[in-house]
Amino acid sequence: MGVFKDMLERALAENGVIDEKNSPSAKVYESFQNEFSNLIGEPIIWRTKNNTNLKAPQLVVVEKVFEHYVLVVKTSYNVEGFPNQIRYGILYASLYCGFDTYETLVFS
Repeated sequence: MGVFKDMLERALAENGVIDEKNSPSAKVYESFQNEFSNLIGEPIIWRTKNNTNLKAPQLVVVEKVFEHYVLVVKTSYNVEGFPNQIRYGILYASLYCGFDTYETLVFS
C-alpha cells in the first residue's frame, strides 16, 4: 500500500499543478481588468442581482481596478447638500456569470 500511495501522491503533485496565468478564469479576469482599466473615472450604469437592496440600476463611477474585482463609487447628496459616497466591489466572476451587468454611458 505504501508504494501505491507514493505513486498517487507523485501523480497528483505532477498533474495537479495549475498554471494560474494561462487558466481560463485568469484570462477572463484579465479581459475584464483591461476593459475596466480604460473606464477609470467614467460613469457606468450597474445592475446587480447579488444584492437585493439594490433593485434599481445604479449610476456609479469606476474608481479603481483590482485583480479579481473593480471598485466603483456612488455619490449621493443629502438634504443639506453634503455628498455621501458609497463604494461597491463588483466581482469579475459575477459579471461573467451574468449576475451583474453594466452599460457604459456615451456622451455626444
